[in-house]
Amino acid sequence: MTSATSSEVISPRDEAASKRSQKQISRLTGAEGLRALACLNILFFHAVIRIDPATQDGWFRDVQDFFSTGAVGVAVFFVLSGMLLSYRFWMAFFTKTSYPSIGHFIRRRVSRILPGFYFVLVVSFLIDRSNANAWNSELYEPVRRLIGGFTLTSSFHYETYFPVDSNIPLWAVPMEAVCYVVLPLAMWVLFSIRRRGTQIGIGFWLSVIAIGVLINGWVVSTFQMDGRGEYWSIDLARDQIPGRNPAAYFGQFAIGVLAAAAIVLWKIHRKGKRTWWFDATGLVIAVGMVVFFWVIRGDWSHQASLTMQEQPYYYPYYAVLLGILAVALGFSRWLWRLFEIAPLRFIAKYSYGIYLWHSLVFDWYAREIDWRYGWYADTDHVHFIYGTLVCLALTIVVSMISWHVIERPFVEGWLSGQKKARASTPS
Repeated sequence: MTSATSSEVISPRDEAASKRSQKQISRLTGAEGLRALACLNILFFHAVIRIDPATQDGWFRDVQDFFSTGAVGVAVFFVLSGMLLSYRFWMAFFTKTSYPSIGHFIRRRVSRILPGFYFVLVVSFLIDRSNANAWNSELYEPVRRLIGGFTLTSSFHYETYFPVDSNIPLWAVPMEAVCYVVLPLAMWVLFSIRRRGTQIGIGFWLSVIAIGVLINGWVVSTFQMDGRGEYWSIDLARDQIPGRNPAAYFGQFAIGVLAAAAIVLWKIHRKGKRTWWFDATGLVIAVGMVVFFWVIRGDWSHQASLTMQEQPYYYPYYAVLLGILAVALGFSRWLWRLFEIAPLRFIAKYSYGIYLWHSLVFDWYAREIDWRYGWYADTDHVHFIYGTLVCLALTIVVSMISWHVIERPFVEGWLSGQKKARASTPS
């Protein structure tokens, strides 16, 4: 046996540092922080509608108007999902390996998304029917919407767009599920092309985005909503359709897919090198976003002029900036650490549950504890801040319970295939 030379000896400290560095390169740093900030953005957006803006002025009115732009957090979720879910496909494509296991992809998506969503959907439906006369009233429309939610097809029609009245944010899960179906199908077509390369891959996905733009343009010009019905949530969907349709939201998702391609290419050709100009780029974009939404606070007229085909969230400009920011965080030297501080990592871990449950918690608190926390009911900003902090704490607790009792058993259990893999591993 030959002994190592001094130049070949690696100290335990250097080895540990090397392992940490490799781990940072192998994962998408900063993504969890973006997810957490998007979650908090949406949560505060749904909180500020609890206080009457007409009774507020000064600094608090400015803050309230700023958080009223928080719906753009939904775009972050779609861009991040496109980036994270397409990463393995791009890595296989650019390294010229086989198409990733579609079974694994489906198991992971089903086990992560559906258990929590189905449970909250049923709870929300029961809350909708909980008043004294609910079960004696017409059930056809509510049940039809419930079925649309369970089959993840609710996003294709304005009457089922919101599966339940008591938990409006649930609309996003079936909408994102459409992207989960299109992504592997589009990637399968891409992998079917004999030639592989940067121009082929990027060009193909730019073509996919172009097709989505054409479909969205057709939807917007063809389906114009009018009239009013029995359910306020259906009327709300009618006001938002046709600009908020699956093709429009897939456009947000597809920007994340292109961001993942850029990440994989940098890792392959530059070995994931971190450079200061990624820090500079990310910092400019992050600060610029905050400044932009602060400047336009309370004035939604900009959204119509800074968007394409009535799509939401300043598409495509905002989604493109989010994609660039995600790439910059992935290879920055220090900026990504700001997005991975402990509180943000904690929120990110339970962000899905927070999104699913927060509306129910807010409404329960207003109904059972403090009526002034109802929609546009509060007039005292100090009282409102107290109620929001209490609701935030309750939402986190409920989300933690949901994760450990409902979601985690599926994610780490037989549905994900992990138990089977462990059982087949020799001891």
